[in-house]
Amino acid sequence: MHYCHGCPPYNDLVVVNAATLLLSEESFNADQIYKFVQESCDTIKDLLINDWLPRCADMMDVMRKTWKDLIPMTGAYGGRAGILFRCVHALMSHHLECLITRSLEYLYRTLCAYTDGNSIEKYNVFDPKLKRRPLMTLIVSVVGAHFDNPTAADWSREHKIPGIYREDEDDASPFYKRSSTYAALGMEQIIEPEPIIEFLQFNWGKLHIFPYIDDLPELFIDLFKMILRVGYNIPRLEFVMSKDPDTLGYLHSIHEDHPDMLVLYENVRDIINKNWSGPVTYLFPVYKYYYALLSNRLMPIVEKIYTQYTLPDLPMEISREASSS
Repeated sequence: MHYCHGCPPYNDLVVVNAATLLLSEESFNADQIYKFVQESCDTIKDLLINDWLPRCADMMDVMRKTWKDLIPMTGAYGGRAGILFRCVHALMSHHLECLITRSLEYLYRTLCAYTDGNSIEKYNVFDPKLKRRPLMTLIVSVVGAHFDNPTAADWSREHKIPGIYREDEDDASPFYKRSSTYAALGMEQIIEPEPIIEFLQFNWGKLHIFPYIDDLPELFIDLFKMILRVGYNIPRLEFVMSKDPDTLGYLHSIHEDHPDMLVLYENVRDIINKNWSGPVTYLFPVYKYYYALLSNRLMPIVEKIYTQYTLPDLPMEISREASSS
């Protein structure tokens, strides 16, 4: 950062390069975004500890002649040298705070491009909100509808969707048999359904969206918290230079509960909430243009077209030109 004048890359450094999210061939899904941000944070934190701090320590060591006379010959306190290192600590904390603040602002501005939301009153394929690139890809699937005509090959032992029944080698039959003990006592055996079976029973045919819409605000807020954690536990320069446990301390950082961060969280929630209609907005074209295919009506439509015995009348102008030629 600015404190290390020989390190110009630190001047404009940001933790997360949001341009990667916007310039990728396809919008990242939630797992990909989370992984990308986490890897970016790990890289920058490693850079701060293993590059920035050693560079600053080397610079102070090279300038030792200018401040070694500030160290008192006697006494338990650092004297003016102690004041000097407290000033260095304040300056480095300031630059670290600038890095974190700049990174938070960069990511937040990326989200602000979606402040208007994606709700449209009337569907129009040329609507700017539909042409705009989504920031995140949501994975949408239909519960239980994996195959139109499932065969035995689709449900192999190695890959079952879903794994409702667990087959063991000593199983005589996968079908339920009434216990002889319960039959002798004239009692009905009550079997609690497995969670996966219950889920399929009550949600069969419904759209399943990952991640859940309600989880999106906290998911994006957690991205900002990951950036904050980059500034946590960065050692003070005194410890880096001396390795003395008595000098162990950390540069100042921005806490997750800082009032400004709480305001930022609320702004992020507001932006995400305005885009909750995204699944409806972007799935409507699929419903409109592929409804015939998805509802097994495409074949009757095609058959209707190809069983017509007469073609529609051509325009009069074309008919006259054809006859004259």
